[in-house]
Amino acid sequence: MKPMKNIANFSIFFISSIICTLLIPNPYSFIKINEKSPVDIYAPYDIKIYKTLNELKAESIKVISQVYPVLVYEEYNIESKEKSPLFEFLMLELRKYLNLGIVSDEDHKFLQNDLSEKVAIYVGGELYEKNKNNILSFSKVYDTIISQVKLIYPDSVEKVKIFLLEHLKPNLKLDKKLTQENRMSALNSIEKYKYIVNKGELIVKKGERVDEETYEKIKAIYQNKNLIFKGLLIVILFILWGSINLSRKSISISNNLIINSAIVLFSLIHSFIINAGYSYLLNFSMFFNIVLVFLIPKHISINYATTSSILLGIYFNMDFHAFVWTLAISLSSILLSNIIKKRYEILLFGIFLIPLGILLQSILKYEITSSREILLISISVIISLFLAFIVLLVIEKTTRLTTKFNLLDISDLEHPLIQMLRDKAPGTYNHSINVSILAQEAAEEIGANALLCKVGSYFHDIGKIKNPEYFIENQTGYNPHDELDPVESAKIVIGHVIEGVKIAKKFGLPNAVIDIIRTHHGTSILEPFYKKAILKNPDIDKKLFQYPGPNPRTREEAIVMLADSVEAAVRSLKEKDKDSIKKLVREILNNKWESGYLENTDLKKRDIEKIEEVFIRVLESIYHPRIAYD
Repeated sequence: MKPMKNIANFSIFFISSIICTLLIPNPYSFIKINEKSPVDIYAPYDIKIYKTLNELKAESIKVISQVYPVLVYEEYNIESKEKSPLFEFLMLELRKYLNLGIVSDEDHKFLQNDLSEKVAIYVGGELYEKNKNNILSFSKVYDTIISQVKLIYPDSVEKVKIFLLEHLKPNLKLDKKLTQENRMSALNSIEKYKYIVNKGELIVKKGERVDEETYEKIKAIYQNKNLIFKGLLIVILFILWGSINLSRKSISISNNLIINSAIVLFSLIHSFIINAGYSYLLNFSMFFNIVLVFLIPKHISINYATTSSILLGIYFNMDFHAFVWTLAISLSSILLSNIIKKRYEILLFGIFLIPLGILLQSILKYEITSSREILLISISVIISLFLAFIVLLVIEKTTRLTTKFNLLDISDLEHPLIQMLRDKAPGTYNHSINVSILAQEAAEEIGANALLCKVGSYFHDIGKIKNPEYFIENQTGYNPHDELDPVESAKIVIGHVIEGVKIAKKFGLPNAVIDIIRTHHGTSILEPFYKKAILKNPDIDKKLFQYPGPNPRTREEAIVMLADSVEAAVRSLKEKDKDSIKKLVREILNNKWESGYLENTDLKKRDIEKIEEVFIRVLESIYHPRIAYD
């Protein structure tokens, strides 16, 4: 199961990184050609203004046409023993044409299709240039001579044909390899860019009209290698972010989906904002952080705040100010959430966040924040807080997702279920109160969600309402299990977990509380009943005495399991002195650790040691000897 969970979690981060990379905005999309620029734009780095494909194509054609095809001269003599006027005529014509230059028909075809007007001829190591139209093909020379012979010596045409085929041959040979090498060398020397805009150079001043050349420079900021660089940065960011979150075993697939969905939506919204030409001060990171801090563990929401701030800095063209402002306002939102007790208090955040945003901007710019910037900050804060209030309310009403608010709503001991537990199972009620004290203090010690631990402890044994008399803390001497088969007894006791989940769902308790009910015994075995059963039947199935589980997956679930176990065990001690409590607590916690009940959580051994110290201190306080009064 674990490998599948890890693969699923990794896949979620991978898909999110791809989406956020595709959403990288053009920070200058609001700039229009032949319109006035609304802002000053400086080159953020050295920018090469690259030639267009058409420009490169035209320049390549020009370069190729200036690198002439290479012909190599091959000298040869034509001799004939005949001294007749015909052959004297032939020799004269042949020498004339050879001086002009003769190439094969194939080479001649290549030259005619070539872009160059001239050819380069190597003669004895010397290079000569010649108009390619003055180079004759073998067929042209052959046909020309035959035509002349037909007019002057018509009876000797066949004889001349044989002579020409035997003696005439090209004296210029095309060197295609050398021609290709020369041209490739020339093409490689072509600069891919027209010129460089230096870092810090003013590209356009606010209010100036954007001409074609200026627009080309602005486009280059977004279109050059910086876009690839940003994409790589985002992928690396997500790898680091995912590694940090996945290193914590407690992160669930549902929490992973929540934070990744949030960051994709965050990216989509702010990509649109950037493309619309607004600054980083129109910023809704507060909305995301306020919502998330009430839905997921705080350490994960802080990771999200950091990652989303870095992402926004990348989106705003590597703007450090955008990163710092967003991170500061995000962490402030998370910090303020600690003091919230009622939902409506979210709306009061603006009293702190608007002045903070204005102050931050003034510090970052080294000047007083402008009225437009104040307006953007105010809009961002007000919309973020209002949306957070509405979204959290909708989530709580339509789902059982756990928030601080719905935990506070059910944290009152006058809750109908708690009253029912107190009336029907008073022993279980007292046990639950003690467990809540233990769990809350342990959670505070290790930085877990203390409110969830407290409320989860109140309800963890709510299933005992159905058959309270079958649980020892509610018994006053008579034990109905003495009359039952061990299998039947185990079924009733194990049933309190299943029944508890049903009751919790019926009363609309949050998911995290239901998970605590489901996991507070994990997959442990009811040893007393199992040992009793194997005395009658050594082959009896052990699974009949095993809680359905699963084992805890979060710190909070683990803390309630441990608190429940030690409180019940210490309660059963005859002598509740300091040494006995300390020995029993240590034994139970070590057993849970070594038996693997906590391996699905991110608890470390040092956390268990801190929890142990808290449990011992609280239990000593609860069960310390009372002084007798006369």
